[in-house]
Amino acid sequence: MPSCEAHNWTGLMDETTLNRLRVQDRAELDTLRCAINATGSSLKRDECGDWTLSASRGAVRVCDGVYRAYVGCRSARHWGSVKKSLDAFCTVTLDGDQEGIVRIDRVPAEDQAHQLRDAIGLRRAPSFSTEHRLALSQRAQSWRGFAAGHEPKSDCPVSGARTSPSIVPKTEVDADAISHQAERTV
Repeated sequence: MPSCEAHNWTGLMDETTLNRLRVQDRAELDTLRCAINATGSSLKRDECGDWTLSASRGAVRVCDGVYRAYVGCRSARHWGSVKKSLDAFCTVTLDGDQEGIVRIDRVPAEDQAHQLRDAIGLRRAPSFSTEHRLALSQRAQSWRGFAAGHEPKSDCPVSGARTSPSIVPKTEVDADAISHQAERTV
C-alpha cells in the first residue's frame, strides 16, 4: 500500500473534508467488520491516519463505499488458491506473484466471511448467545468494582456479536480504614 508521503494527501483537501471522509470510512469498515465477525481490535488507523481493518497477512480499506483487501501469501501457489476461494464475492484488481489486491463486490455470506478472514489473517470475534451474555453480566456484577444493574452492551449491531462491558470507576476508599491500618503497622 502506498504511503501518504508519496502522494502528499495533505495538500489535496482541507482538514474538515478529510476528517469527514475518515469518519465515513470508519463507519463503513465497522459495518464490514461486524458482517464478517472480525475482532474489534482489527479496526485501526494506519500511518497516514486512515482507518483500516488490519490483519496478519493483509488489510482491508474502503474508499467511496468500495472495499479493497490487500492479500499477502506464502507462495505463488498459495496466492492462486486464495484467488480461487475469494472468486465468488471478490474481483482481483491487482495480481502480483505472491500477493494482490481484491475488490470486495458484496457483503460476504457466513462461509465467505470465513474465507476472507482466513485469506488476510483476521481473527474471528467470539460469539455469545443472549443467555451467555446475561450470565457473564451477572458474574461481573458479583465482582468487586462493578455496579449493580449493569446490562451488557454489544459493540456490533449484529446479533450474537461480541460484547464490551463498560467499566465502572472504583468507589472512594474509606480514609478511616486506611489510617487505622497505617497506625497498626507503626
